[in-house]
Amino acid sequence: MRRHIVWILTVWAVALPAQPPPATSGEGKIREETIRAARERNALAVQYLNQGSYAEAEPLLTQAVELYQSTLGGDSDMELANALNNLGVSYAGLGRFPEAEAVHLRAASIVEKALGSNHPEYAVILHNLGVAYLELRRIQEAERLLERSLAIGEKVLGKTHPSLLLVLTNLANLHRFCARHGKALELLNRALRIAENNLSPKDPDVAKVLNARGVLHCSQKRYREAESDWTRAMEVLETSGRGQSQFAGVVLSNLGELNRVLRHDNEAERQLKQAVSVLEQSAGPASRILVAPLSNLGRLYTDRGNYAAAEAPIQRSLRITEQTVGCEHPICASVLRALAGLRQAQKSWPEAEQLNRGGAGDCREGVRPETPDVGRTPGPVQRVSGCHEAQERSPDRRRADSRDRRSRGQRLGASHGRSAGTGAQMSALHETPDSRIYRAYNFKSSRS
Repeated sequence: MRRHIVWILTVWAVALPAQPPPATSGEGKIREETIRAARERNALAVQYLNQGSYAEAEPLLTQAVELYQSTLGGDSDMELANALNNLGVSYAGLGRFPEAEAVHLRAASIVEKALGSNHPEYAVILHNLGVAYLELRRIQEAERLLERSLAIGEKVLGKTHPSLLLVLTNLANLHRFCARHGKALELLNRALRIAENNLSPKDPDVAKVLNARGVLHCSQKRYREAESDWTRAMEVLETSGRGQSQFAGVVLSNLGELNRVLRHDNEAERQLKQAVSVLEQSAGPASRILVAPLSNLGRLYTDRGNYAAAEAPIQRSLRITEQTVGCEHPICASVLRALAGLRQAQKSWPEAEQLNRGGAGDCREGVRPETPDVGRTPGPVQRVSGCHEAQERSPDRRRADSRDRRSRGQRLGASHGRSAGTGAQMSALHETPDSRIYRAYNFKSSRS
């Protein structure tokens, strides 16, 4: 099942250190003002990262890194490590994973020298670097770093500490990506026990684990279990007063896509529209997180034969993708497949064929067992093309499509469809809102 997962960033901000003592010289005053300017940019960028606004955060963090470097004179300060880590998060959000790897490696070097290789903050950097490797399909390296991050956390914090939820969830995503569904479920069940035993039943982290487990269930076509987890996640969010939060929009989007595939069209339309509305309010009308519910709403209208209604949400999701991460990002492939499905249904064969070729690459959206998307952003898991085939096809096309389905089935497992004619499949799911399972931090400075 090829899901389009958009990962949202969760930020744990640590209080910034006290301001340095008053400057006693002109040079000292300039230094103090430079550090203050770097901190301000980093703090504002963290707010953008929390909103998933990676494009707005990136230039601020680039400036913060440059200011710290000009003032601190080298890779030796924890505040510089903080800015580098956050810059890596912004790069990852923009799909620029090689750049994310580079700055996370620099941050890791600083933190290891300053705090040692068994410090929780070093584990955070290892975790972020591991997720970057997962995005780059460097699975063995990703697994090694995520396992190392978990081991440090367990040793320092204990095996039932709530801070382990993030790495457990991402490690589960990796196993799902590798089709190790049993191991992924084991990790998510463990994460859920930790959340339920240590947090309030209304805590959003409980809902986040439930959402991740729902995605896993979907990858195995266990739709009742997925619906149960997502419904429970929404109950947690609504009970805690977060029914209109960004994460609630994520869960609604997943429920809407599930109901689309199960042919509960009215409920699917309601949930997808509500998801779009909630995400517009919480993340902004041009946020990348809108791509999944918009493209899935377009797929729903295509399934219904309402092609005029399908055009607008699909085109909007394509514009958002182009404006936020660019046409080369894997997410774009999923949107192109949705548009190709619409063109096929309209019998615009040449355009559909061209779009299918353009969307043939791995579409990652989160860490998934299909393609390491993230969701699908990472993984060799089942993938869903998201294209709905037209009911009337030439004999040659039917034979070619049959061969393609058999090939996909051998690689990813049998797919399901809304009907024999459309062959609709699960598309664009959101993992967790922390889904990138990257962490942006305001580390404590190494200076007193």
